[in-house]
Amino acid sequence: FLGHWITNAVAAGYRIDLDRVYLTGFSRGGSGSFPLARGMYKAGRHFAGIIRGAGQSQPDLGNDIAEKTAVWYHIGLQDNAKRVEVARQALGLNRDYACNREAVESQTSDTLTGHTRTTVTLARAGRPMFRYSEYVGMGHISAPLYKDPALFAWLFDCALTPVQTNAPTEVVFR
Repeated sequence: FLGHWITNAVAAGYRIDLDRVYLTGFSRGGSGSFPLARGMYKAGRHFAGIIRGAGQSQPDLGNDIAEKTAVWYHIGLQDNAKRVEVARQALGLNRDYACNREAVESQTSDTLTGHTRTTVTLARAGRPMFRYSEYVGMGHISAPLYKDPALFAWLFDCALTPVQTNAPTEVVFR
């Protein structure tokens, strides 16, 4: 399955950093992101980060995946009620995962994307591992979430293995 094509690509000589494999999906792609993460997990691999927009299925990523894979979930509050419900369930489940019991939760609001947005962040060891953004007045569209100047910076800072700095006792996460 998915984890196997990555293994095959590495074996074929493609330069893939296995600590930095990412996934982004909107609508059906958002719905498919958690099943793809489960497929990777079954193959012994993890995504470093997932951007999920307006997924309508499977709010439960699972503790073992959430422990390693950072997620930023986006939902427009004018989208259909089922998608909003699934998104809010995902937030609740992430709050309840064992890996997030010690997470620090924060909340911010902004209009960086052209819509008023509230973002809840669950951070572990200073790393934002789960972000959840609700957009006021936004329906089923993807453009606003990809306008966020911090979105891809956040994604590309996600890595499965922490990076050691020159200081032997300090660990910095990319």
